[in-house]
Amino acid sequence: MKLDDLSEEKLAQLMTIAEERGRRQGLDIQDALAELLARKTVGEWLLAYLDKKISKCGNSTLRSAIGFWANRIRGMKEPF
Repeated sequence: MKLDDLSEEKLAQLMTIAEERGRRQGLDIQDALAELLARKTVGEWLLAYLDKKISKCGNSTLRSAIGFWANRIRGMKEPF
């Protein structure tokens, strides 16, 4: 399709396609943010749980293993 022979109907079709793409991108962004928030919430919950287990654990080997995983989770960076 050449830009110089755009009828109103073809222009309306192009505008509709552009709007649909914009909505899809907006929904993709919302989904990504929701996933990021869910991961952050789960990670915070898991760290709180591990910290509680470390404080109550009497076995030094087990406490060290739990501490290792807690530190690994704390050290993780987002891929963004």
